[in-house]
Amino acid sequence: MTPETELARAFVAERFVLDVEDVHVPVIGGHCSLTALPLFSKTRPHVILYKDDIILWTSEITHAISNSSEHLDYFAGNPDREYFEAKGAERFVLSLLRALAGADGMFQCCFVESTMFEDIPFFGSTVKLGKKGVEAFIETDLEGLTKYEAECLKYLKEDLIEDIEKGVEFAKRTLDA
Repeated sequence: MTPETELARAFVAERFVLDVEDVHVPVIGGHCSLTALPLFSKTRPHVILYKDDIILWTSEITHAISNSSEHLDYFAGNPDREYFEAKGAERFVLSLLRALAGADGMFQCCFVESTMFEDIPFFGSTVKLGKKGVEAFIETDLEGLTKYEAECLKYLKEDLIEDIEKGVEFAKRTLDA
């Protein structure tokens, strides 16, 4: 979830001339172009977005995930997907270390074993980090989705379940080897 989150934050920061460090855009689902869904309607600070922007940006981010991204060169000054992967990993690890040390209010998007959906054992969402790792899932991210986001979520769940099954099977084979 980390590169997708960083990409979404960069899109919003660039468009609204905000400091990217002050922007939060939840990304839910999985970690591939078919299953990662940025929730631009949940952006903080709140910004006014048009439906066409949300659809275009979602498409741009999913395209950037699946390709190493010629589309990224027009914003943030960093055309490489690797930059967003590294930046996202840095942000997550620093938040986790702070939380493990006792800091409160550490929230990050990550793909973990989850109870958000009965039929999906792993799901990416905003989580609260604490001394024991993931302390809570922020289920409010799923409330009040736009019609477009709700439709995308419906379709990504099918692909995500399939991806999880493949991943679990791969892990079992690897552990048995």
